[in-house]
Amino acid sequence: MGGYRGLIVLFFLAVCIAPAVSAVHYQAAGTISTITDYPEDRWEIGISGDNVIWVEPGEEYGEQILYLYNIPEKEVKKIASSKYSTFHPGITDGLLLWGEKTDISGPVNLIRYDIPNRSLYYVDPYLSNQDFPATDGSAFVWLDSRTGGYTNIYLKKGDDGRSYLFHGSETSDKHTPQISGDYVYWVEKGTLYRQNIDSGNVEAIISGMPDDYSISGENIVWEYDNGDQTDIALLDANAMSAETEVDDPGDQLNPDIDENNIVWQEKEDGLNLIRVKNIETGISAGIYSSEYLQSEPKISGNNIVWFDSSPGKEAVRMFDLDGYAIPSADFISDAEPALVPFTVHFVPEITTSVNIKPDLLWNFGDGTFSSEAEPDHMYTKPGIYNVSLTISNEYGTRTEFKPSYVIAGELPEPDFYSEITTGYTPLTVRFTDNSTGSYDTILWEFGDGVGSLLENPVHTYEEPGLYTVTLTLSNRFGSMTETKYGYIRAGFEVDIQEPDVTKEEGALGLPDIFTRGSTGSSGNESEMSSFDVEDFIGLLNK
Repeated sequence: MGGYRGLIVLFFLAVCIAPAVSAVHYQAAGTISTITDYPEDRWEIGISGDNVIWVEPGEEYGEQILYLYNIPEKEVKKIASSKYSTFHPGITDGLLLWGEKTDISGPVNLIRYDIPNRSLYYVDPYLSNQDFPATDGSAFVWLDSRTGGYTNIYLKKGDDGRSYLFHGSETSDKHTPQISGDYVYWVEKGTLYRQNIDSGNVEAIISGMPDDYSISGENIVWEYDNGDQTDIALLDANAMSAETEVDDPGDQLNPDIDENNIVWQEKEDGLNLIRVKNIETGISAGIYSSEYLQSEPKISGNNIVWFDSSPGKEAVRMFDLDGYAIPSADFISDAEPALVPFTVHFVPEITTSVNIKPDLLWNFGDGTFSSEAEPDHMYTKPGIYNVSLTISNEYGTRTEFKPSYVIAGELPEPDFYSEITTGYTPLTVRFTDNSTGSYDTILWEFGDGVGSLLENPVHTYEEPGLYTVTLTLSNRFGSMTETKYGYIRAGFEVDIQEPDVTKEEGALGLPDIFTRGSTGSSGNESEMSSFDVEDFIGLLNK
């Protein structure tokens, strides 16, 4: 590459994919306001300190107007207009720069507007095409076509310094010069470069770079296509390391950075979002959402501005980040009434200052606690549990309390008895529920085709027989049944004891022979008789 001054150092970096962000839902604490809301197309928004700029069409065909808004004064001013220029303004530290030409065939000259003094100057009076300016308040840099037939980078130091060719090469594929610290950064043929202002040493930092990027100090952000969606990459130019900083679901576009905060626009689940992330705390928070396009966010200090394209309500919006807010929280979970043991996944919904990581304390209501951001908790004992989340930072504490939030259940254990189980017909039996555990419904089946929904029913057996009785209990978690086979013997003498039946193997070809023994009150065997299977069944049915 011709035209470089000094040593060229190559640092081609690859972007590595960082882990996905947490599912914790953050909302940035702050205040939203509207700068201007009359219907109009707008572009080239920017902000520095208390000053906001943007461009919108004028009344004449092809006319563009550059506006300036002062936040404390809440005043909109028309700074420049032109029918022949496409403004690409830059703003830093009370200085506003743009390229402008006064007639259709004339060159584009760089103009400086001193905001506090409301005064205009030419940055460089040389008649050449000068555009895409940037400044750090003490030096100016821009794209210029005066040398070698190519678009190159010119630099001017201070108000009284001279302009000179800072970087030239045999290509006009140069974009977005920026000044940060001791360096000028730019993109050339898809590669991000930086050049030391004093030594002239040039470093090729990363390839595959888009023309648009944002820089603050040593941190640079840009959007890139990872194959499935558009994410945001962050480069630490001092450490020469790059990583994916934002990979939320959906596309993240138009990132801008100031100090430790990154803002961008995002589309997710049909909504258009403006979001912010603090790279020190790792908090990624929502600012604004709409079904209509929200675009081109810019940040300076605590102020974020962007375009709202809601039909008929097009506006320049601003959000003032609150850096001293007491955090507040709500929470959601996948909790449903369930049988123990089961696990509940809790997710907080937090409103906080993005520059301060809040402390969390979960109380699950069963004597256990957690300080995890997004905990999983297992409930092992039945009960109805209150859950609370306490959130705090250096400015205060708040608690979200949800009574009876988790319902941990168990199935009932049915059991029953009756004082009378044998007797002459008609035989009246009182059944007593002896179950444990809670239930919502009860169902008795007496074995003769009759049932009951009473807790302790009374039932009369009219016909002789051996009856099986069941008790079924149900609650929201399911049903349990207790079955007692042959529990009721209707039609037998009261003093008949349970048959002591033994089986003897009969001779070949003869029926099996059963021996029935009854024990009298003396405890001696009082009767022995032998009968076949049919006789046995008949005896039981008598």
